[in-house]
Parts: sequence; C-alpha cells; structure tokens
Amino acid sequence: MILAGGREIWHSYESDGRAHRPRRLCKMTEFASRMRRLFARSILALALVAGLAACATGPNPPLMSPLSPGVDYGYTEEAIGAGRYEITYATPSLRTALDRELRKGDADWARALALDLATWRAAELARAEGFEAFRIDDRRVEIEVVSYDDTPRFPDYYLGQPLGATRYPPHGLMRPSRSAWLQARAILTITLTQKPGDDALDAKKTIERMSRKHPEGRLPPTY
Repeated sequence: MILAGGREIWHSYESDGRAHRPRRLCKMTEFASRMRRLFARSILALALVAGLAACATGPNPPLMSPLSPGVDYGYTEEAIGAGRYEITYATPSLRTALDRELRKGDADWARALALDLATWRAAELARAEGFEAFRIDDRRVEIEVVSYDDTPRFPDYYLGQPLGATRYPPHGLMRPSRSAWLQARAILTITLTQKPGDDALDAKKTIERMSRKHPEGRLPPTY
C-alpha cells in the first residue's frame, strides 16, 4: 500500500510463476531508477530557471513604491473629484499563525503599517500636486488571511520502494502541514488643501515624521 497525494493506492501484480517474473522485477527496478534520475534532473533544471528569473527581475522595490505586477505590496491612488483622492496601501504578505488569537499581534502591526504608509503617500501626493496640506475624510483597514496546504507531495517511486513498499517512510515529510499569510490594506479618502489646520495635516511635516518613523520605507521588505 502506497500513500500518494493523501490517498491509499493498492498495486496488484499477477504471475503464472514462470521464469520471466524475476526479469519483470528487474525491469521495474530499472524503470524506477530512471524515474529517480529524471526527477533529480528536473529539480536541478527548475532551480536553474528560478535563479535566472531572479537575476532577470532584480531586487524587490522599496516599501514606498507604486503597486506593480509581480509585487503584492505598494500604493495606488485614484482621483475621485476636485482635489479629492482615494489612496490605498497594501502591506507585503506576512507569514503568521493559523490561530486567530495568536496572529492578533501580526494583524495589529500590519494594520498600523498600512495606515502609516498610506498617510505618507497622501502627503507626497499633496506636495506633488502643489498643496501644503491634506485632510483625511475617511479611513478603513482590511485584513486578509489566506491559508495554504503545504503538505509535501512526491511521486511514490521517489520516496517509496518501487515494489513491495507499504507506504512512505515515517520521517515526517508527509505529515499534514498548513501555513497562513496575512496582508493589510489601508484605504484613505483625502482632500487636498492649501493650509494646515485642526483637521488638515501639514504635508511636509507628515513626510518628515513618517520618514523618521519608518526608515525601512525606502528599502525592500526583509520579511
């Protein structure tokens, strides 16, 4: 009995007891050996392709960058009226705990980061448009958690015996495994204004404050 992809598959071989049976076993063993070599070569080829792709794409952009294809973090902005914009910032996906209570700290950290970097981008936009200040009319944060089944999947001829094996070796590779990834998105609705006030933030001072608070904003994520 061989465990394959979570299912138990039984292989049955019949023979009339003639002399060709040992030769059949030899052929099956040779086939399994060829498949192992092919599998190893495939892994090497995939690693080479991945390495070349990494060289071609280069390093990840800084945290404070526009959202771009192939990157799951960054900001977007959309004009929704005269001097009004909607700013969205999505944090990089962060591996977190499967348990909701255990990942609360990660969610709080990602929420605060998304709000800060969205506010930072709003200040940059105000300055770029020739305004000295901006007012945050509305803000909200969405937390998304996605879980994946990470249980390894291998062909039976790779980990098991080609003939006679009952199941995969109990070395832990085939234990069920899941992972969870968390991402926060902050959405701000802002109005650009010329003068800071009680409800309007000074754009220049906001940029300086966020730059000091998040020096990593000009660097690629390290997590």
